[in-house]
Amino acid sequence: MPRRDAASSNPDQNPDQNLDHGVPSPPEPRLAAARDLLLGLLLLTAAWAVGEGIAAVLAWLPLPGSVWGMLLLFGALQSGLLPEARVQRASALLVRWLGLLFVPVGVGIVAYGELVRTHAAAIVVAIGVGTVLTLAAAAVCAAALERWQRGRSGAGGER
Repeated sequence: MPRRDAASSNPDQNPDQNLDHGVPSPPEPRLAAARDLLLGLLLLTAAWAVGEGIAAVLAWLPLPGSVWGMLLLFGALQSGLLPEARVQRASALLVRWLGLLFVPVGVGIVAYGELVRTHAAAIVVAIGVGTVLTLAAAAVCAAALERWQRGRSGAGGER
């Protein structure tokens, strides 16, 4: 029988030991992290799936389901219905691996290189115009939000 010293049998000095059987306890922080990650991925996937459903119902609007899902997620986070901590671990993981998600795009460009070369001017114009329009829309939205926030803080007093 192996010798046990006083430190290994004292739960205050060695919290990793289960006193009933002398078996190491499961790593609770790892389990909690895995649970948080899976819950976050589930919530993000649910937001995407609901967004896809909205896009199917509102097919006349030119917004894809992923954008609807992001809008739903943004609304839930801003309203406090969904605490940021619930999706923080999953979103950090996705952002960390974002570069890997662009590999299929790179493979597509290489695979269809001739087609890309043929339409390079149109692609460059589309990217340029899309970028300018996106920046302009973001500027208009930022200015409108700033005016709205100034109006709220002026009418409602100090925050």
